[in-house]
Formats: sequence, structure tokens, C-alpha cells
Amino acid sequence: MGLIKIVLIFLLLVHGIIHLMGFAMAYEMVDVSSVIQEITPFAGILWLLEGLLLLSILTLHDFGIRLWPLIGILALILSQTLIVAYWSDARYGTLVNMVLLIWLLPSVGDYRFNKSIEKEKQEVLRSDPPLQEVVTNDQLQHLPEIVRRWLNRSGVVNSPKISAVSLQQVGKMRVGVNNEWMPFVAQQFFNTTEHSFLWTSKLQMMPLLYLTGMDKLYQGQGQMKIKLLSLLEVVNEVPNYKINTATMIRYLAEICWFPTAALSEEISWREVDPHSASATFTLGSTSVSGLFKFNDDGDITSFEAMRYRDGGPDATKMLWVVTNTSYQHFDGMYLPNKSEVSWINGDESFHWLTLEVTDWSANHLPHTWIVADKFKVY
Repeated sequence: MGLIKIVLIFLLLVHGIIHLMGFAMAYEMVDVSSVIQEITPFAGILWLLEGLLLLSILTLHDFGIRLWPLIGILALILSQTLIVAYWSDARYGTLVNMVLLIWLLPSVGDYRFNKSIEKEKQEVLRSDPPLQEVVTNDQLQHLPEIVRRWLNRSGVVNSPKISAVSLQQVGKMRVGVNNEWMPFVAQQFFNTTEHSFLWTSKLQMMPLLYLTGMDKLYQGQGQMKIKLLSLLEVVNEVPNYKINTATMIRYLAEICWFPTAALSEEISWREVDPHSASATFTLGSTSVSGLFKFNDDGDITSFEAMRYRDGGPDATKMLWVVTNTSYQHFDGMYLPNKSEVSWINGDESFHWLTLEVTDWSANHLPHTWIVADKFKVY
């Protein structure tokens, strides 16, 4: 148990017991001579309710009750109302409430973040599920030989086409070559029929300080948001040509996690050499391209493309490279489970992200995995 949690438990216990004493004094169960203001029976009930609320906050949190931050805020409002009403005796409780408020506010932000992510997920995945068409060898014949080898090795032949995917990731990222690595957890949803995705993550910068983020491709438009402590907006990239093409390139690179998408009409292939093939992904009037490289067995070893790093007016294209370092079987599919991502500008290479896929589900997706709850903030 961490020191911060021990301090919080102590504060909540002491604060809650003091409120329960208000109830006991109202009904003359105890006699405290130093009390200046008399507590009425009705006020005593409020002190009792508030004490029980304070003592229940950590229990509600640890049992994963989604509304616990709002219940906590309600408890603080009631507590401070009682403190103001009995200011001469209870004024020092304000300091405790301020400490608890600092702890609770990010959790309220997490609650709102998770609610918005659930809404975004429903939008991205909203479409009539297609018939579960089974992939045959005949459907692969128009593809370059190395792409056919990849799809056969991945296990798509005689398997249903993938229409939706959910995957969980853990990893680390950094913002500069000389910066420290920061751990993150993430979940991603893909709609391969509509060619859209939603990626949501939580990045631990240091104890008690974290970022929550969302990256999205929907109807050919990209979007990215990042918030500090789920409260303060740090990045808000709205749809524009640069962010749209960047997210389309990301989707193209990540078809390695749902290989049947290689057969989509929106993706065309061209052989470059026996171990590489170029893919062009088109949505509406916008097209992006990238180069897939394979080993002798047909595994994708890397993907690279010229991509905008952000959607700002000064953003320029840089070489974006994804290197797959490990493969694993997920429900009969042989897919990359560990990858590294780098930006390359001339002779300079910046490896900024390392990730591992820890869970993969297709077509029948599990309930939402709440990202903002995965790093405890105490």
C-alpha cells in the first residue's frame, strides 16, 4: 500500500469519525465541553450521513463503482456546508476538505473522460455488422505473392472477415530523445467496415500526474485530444488535411492487427520487391501510401510512410516507421504483439514509443475497458 493511500485513508477515517461525533453530540451520546455551538437533532442526522459518506469513499473506489467521484464531491459539499454552519467548532475541517478535493477532481475528470470515450466508441463502431463472409484462397490471387504469404501465415484463409476489433496495449513513450520514458495503458477499437478507429490512452508522467488521450479516425477525418489529469486540455487537433492523412496512415499500418482488411476495395497493393509491397489506402478523395516489409515467412517486419507529425500549420512530413519485434497467436490469428515506433528526419532517428498488445478480440467485442481507471491516482 502506497504512502499516499495511507495518508488518504487516515484523513478519511479521522474526518469521518469527527463527523460521526457530531451526530453523537446532537443526541447527547457524548459530552464535549469545548463545543461552542449546539448541534440540533436534524443537523445531527446530517453529520451522521456525512460521516458515513466519507468512510465509504475508498470502498466505493476500490469496488469500481463508476459514480464514486461524484459521490465524493457530494460528500465534500455536504461536509463544507456543515463546517460553515458550525464554523467556530469545525473550521479546521476546511483544510482536510481542500486536500480531499485535490484528490477527487482528477477522478471526476476521469469519469467524464470515460463517459465521452464510451460515446465516441459507439459512434465509431456504429454500423450494421456485415455477413460473416469466409475468406478463400481465390480472394487472395490478385495480391502480390509476399502479401498472400502474410495473409496465409496470419490465418485469414478459411476464417471470417474481421469487421470489428478491440485490443488492449501497454507500453512506454517519451517526448524527446533525452526525456524519460513514461508508461501508458491503452485500448483501441477498429471498425474495418467503415475504416475507422478510436484509440484511448492514459500516460503516467510521474506519481499523481498523468495525461489521458484520444486519437480517432472517423469518416475519413482525424482528431486527437490530450488532457492533463483528464481536466486541462493540452492538445486538441481538429480535422484538417494533415491530421486526416496522419490518422489514415496509422490505420493502414495497423491492419496488421486485422489482416482481412488487406482485401478491402479501399486498399490497393503493388509489389516493390520479393520482400516488400506498397499499399495505398483511399477514403473519398484522399489517399495515403505506405511500405510494408516482410521476412521470408511472410511476417510484417516493418511499415514506413511519410507522415505529418501533427496537424499544425508548421507541420512537415517525416518518415514514420513501425517495427514489429514479436508475434503471438490471438484466437487463431498470428499477429504482431510487440512493436516500436520511430520518427526519422534525415540521419536522426527518434524512437518514441514501444507497445505490447496484451489482449485482442474480433467481431464479438467485450464490454468497454475503462482506460482512465487503469492507473490508480493514489
